[in-house]
Amino acid sequence: MTSVFSKSVALLMASATLLTGCSSTPTDLHGLPADDTARAILCVQSAAIFTSAGEMAKADKAEMDRRKGLLAEISSATDFVALAEKVGKTPESVLGELEPVVTGGNWLGNVNACKAAYSLGDAEALPTLPKEPLAKAAACSAAVLLANNKGAKVDASTNFMADPQAFYFLARTASTAGKGGLSRAQEQTSSQMTAVVSGGAVGPMAEQCIKEFPKAALGQTLTLPKEGNLRYSVCIVATGASKESKDAAVIAKAKDVEARLKTKPDALKDALSTPRFDETQVLKAVADLGPATDMLTACDKAYPG
Repeated sequence: MTSVFSKSVALLMASATLLTGCSSTPTDLHGLPADDTARAILCVQSAAIFTSAGEMAKADKAEMDRRKGLLAEISSATDFVALAEKVGKTPESVLGELEPVVTGGNWLGNVNACKAAYSLGDAEALPTLPKEPLAKAAACSAAVLLANNKGAKVDASTNFMADPQAFYFLARTASTAGKGGLSRAQEQTSSQMTAVVSGGAVGPMAEQCIKEFPKAALGQTLTLPKEGNLRYSVCIVATGASKESKDAAVIAKAKDVEARLKTKPDALKDALSTPRFDETQVLKAVADLGPATDMLTACDKAYPG
């Protein structure tokens, strides 16, 4: 996508010369940066990507004129040129820094936030989730991970277990596939990454995923399975996933619970109890619960120190 951004640079230069508006801070920022300059730059970068995406999709002339007009409107509404110059940036330099916005995958969501904040018309149509259950679960894992990373680089090598909500959808992907376990599910999720990023709306897509699958929401009080072996196995999975967290406190808690699972009599009793549950059954139970950190909290209570 970045290969066609040079056209948007030239377009913006032509538009901005004529439309150097005088912006005021919107009453409702719709999640955009509070700083006027940062907000103007993000809005213009996102609109430039939206324009280039139209070119890549071979949109007709009427649609391209509309997108180019929106880019000019956003430049004017945010007073982009003047604000960029205040921090020593030119339109060319700003549009040469698009890669983080592209890889962040939320440029279309940003465009809609900018349109809402500056009253620039109706929201653009957002991509929808895949209909097929396996693809949907994998896409949700990718979208949630991208959204929660807030623009940090995420690619196929990223550990999806590091994010408790992405892990929930990873387990759901594995459960839906029925074979291959979490490693195969991560491959399936990674395969959805390009499509999710190119859709440009990871924030709205992640919200759509949580709305459709409310068990993925953080901060829930979970009830673990009543079967001892299944309860124990779920907690083994929860501690393993939580140890991959970027939060030191979560990692410490996971290691503490894991140690209890290996030594406490009640835990060992559950580990050896019948009926026994295989990996597919355990992942289905995980997918019926919630985020890894909420499972960890439930396991901490189920197997106290």
